Amino acid sequence: MELQHFSHQHPLVFIEERGNENGKVYCSGCGEMVSGPDFSCVDCGFHLHKQCAEAPSEMNHPFHRNHSFNLLKQHPYIGECPCDFCDQSCNDFVYHCSCNLDLHIKCALFSFNIPDKKVAEFQHISRIDSLMPYSVIKETKDGDNVVATEIKHFGHEHNLVLSNDMSDDKNCDGCVLSIFTCYYGCSECCFFLHKSCAELPRKMHLWFDLHPKLHPLTVDRIFRCCICEYESNGFAYTCYACDSDFCLRCALVSDNPICEGHEHRLPYYKYEALCNACGRSLDWPFRCKGCNFALDSKCLTLPLTARHNKSDEHPYKLTYHDNKNYPESNYCDICEEERNPNHWFYHCTICDNSAHPECALGKYAFFKLGSIYAKGDHPHPLTFVHMVHHYPECHRCGYRCLDLALECKTTGCSYIVHWECIKPRGL
Repeated sequence: MELQHFSHQHPLVFIEERGNENGKVYCSGCGEMVSGPDFSCVDCGFHLHKQCAEAPSEMNHPFHRNHSFNLLKQHPYIGECPCDFCDQSCNDFVYHCSCNLDLHIKCALFSFNIPDKKVAEFQHISRIDSLMPYSVIKETKDGDNVVATEIKHFGHEHNLVLSNDMSDDKNCDGCVLSIFTCYYGCSECCFFLHKSCAELPRKMHLWFDLHPKLHPLTVDRIFRCCICEYESNGFAYTCYACDSDFCLRCALVSDNPICEGHEHRLPYYKYEALCNACGRSLDWPFRCKGCNFALDSKCLTLPLTARHNKSDEHPYKLTYHDNKNYPESNYCDICEEERNPNHWFYHCTICDNSAHPECALGKYAFFKLGSIYAKGDHPHPLTFVHMVHHYPECHRCGYRCLDLALECKTTGCSYIVHWECIKPRGL
């Protein structure tokens, strides 16, 4: 079998298995040593892994849907060209986009197949561990599928085990939303990840960001999302070029999303409209043209449920229509101010309480309570808590802790402080 490849002037002959007598040869596409089937030009010493030789000349990559990548024999720049997935220099074949986004051929192929978990054919790549969000410790077969039942995720120090136990209220340490589906959990501490959050790639292109480079997934930090403007201690996709962070709820919204509050897709485009959920004026809405229905990004990503201290143990549910016709019901039971019955709100059917979204969520809706904060000038690790029993006084300002606070759980230490009193400047 022969192949005429664009990168070489002579036909390449397929070699099923390479014998040891030929010595070590290296792939001209990825630079890795050839150890499996390949296409070769023996006279020129030109070799390509079978995967590299059969790689498509044009690729529509799931991390960068705005443009297609073209496969080049070498990058088009003068000087160095770092791969936007692994940050290593591109010295061989490269997938290049007109917006100056570049990927090694192996990085492009590997990351393209991450959503489908078709990674077995790329396991020989030396930098594979730095690209995957987790390594598999144990797995099992479920029909034709292989399911990872225990993993080591890069964002946590302990192994995580797949579980369907919904007996307790749990929040995901990635998106910080409630867990109602299967998840990976830590048996040594209260760390949990939705299965979908655990599988998120370590780098991803964000279609709405002006910078075309892949955005790394960052963990173990506190940030303010540049879209919804909430502070969070969950996972974020970060743009270092503009010093911006995007929470998972906002980062994973597509440019043509669906929403439970409307039956049709909502493409994102320039148009002057009013948000149907909150009434704000918009220049760039997510909008259904046929229904003249528009949402801003903050309303589009509202969680389906919310908890607030005044609702006792019952969660509020995001509600899109108010069927009550009497004016007395059009008030928020948290702030006790009037609310617009035509706008979205949160409602508890058990208590018959309703609330503005901003009241039901509060200022710190996307902080994972129970998480550890090891920065600051206190000698012990501090735990994020909310509305501490007996409302003790803050050691910094002296006022009672009625909101998000950091408490020392060390035996014999009664230190507690408002988050607002010690949080870093710039948040």
